[in-house]
Amino acid sequence: MCIAGWKPIDHFRRNDTGSVAVMAAFMLPAVAMLIGIAFDYNKITAAQRAYQIAVDDTVVSTRTRRELGTNLVPFARTHFVAMLGPEWAKTMTSLEFTRDADGIGATAVGRIPTPFFAVLRMPHFDLRVAANEKLDPVNARSSRTTRTR
Repeated sequence: MCIAGWKPIDHFRRNDTGSVAVMAAFMLPAVAMLIGIAFDYNKITAAQRAYQIAVDDTVVSTRTRRELGTNLVPFARTHFVAMLGPEWAKTMTSLEFTRDADGIGATAVGRIPTPFFAVLRMPHFDLRVAANEKLDPVNARSSRTTRTR
């Protein structure tokens, strides 16, 4: 029972109504995943930047206190947490602070939660940031020990 000149197979082959909906149905999960991964990547780089700024500032601030001979480890930890801020301080897992005759060093480790990377079986990202500073004996002297003429 065909209408004259109308072939059902040709009609379905040439008909393209609804193709946008089908394409959107297939592409929507992929686009949502890409947006989520971009969100997590932005979160990781923001955390890395905050950690690096805090570690650098901690090393620089302990350089001046080193001459005073105070215990630097509690000062370094307090200063690091204050510089890191309350949002990222919750993610910190450890802070290693070293000092010797040559210089000062600090290494911070944190665990950043990543909800969208969890789909890829990576529920968190371990972040490790370090900073070192060697002390120059000439510049490390206090102003009291410099010679005056």
